[in-house]
Amino acid sequence: MGEIPKAKYKKGDVVAFQCFKAIKKGTIAVVDAHGTFFQQEEPSYDIEVTDDPFGQNGWYKHIQQSWILPTTDVEVTKFQEERKKESDKDWDEHVRQVGKDLVQKHIGALKELAKWD
Repeated sequence: MGEIPKAKYKKGDVVAFQCFKAIKKGTIAVVDAHGTFFQQEEPSYDIEVTDDPFGQNGWYKHIQQSWILPTTDVEVTKFQEERKKESDKDWDEHVRQVGKDLVQKHIGALKELAKWD
């Protein structure tokens, strides 16, 4: 396992992030600078969304740093260029794979806990 990147954001920062195909905007409430129990490759954040246009307000937990969208014009342009190469099918497959990986990690953790009984 390599060195974990430094957290780019701090508590109180307002950020936008990708949540499936929707974009949410909220305030960082918790910084997990070393990732979480299930993912230690990059920092993650708990983000409080309070003004969602679809009424899906609440805390979005363990949002990985790479899921947070760029905010400066230069970052936005770079992000858009990178995404032009991806299709919706690629994104859907990515979301499926991430979900599958998380489920496998949860199952592994539960199996380890079951051994303690």
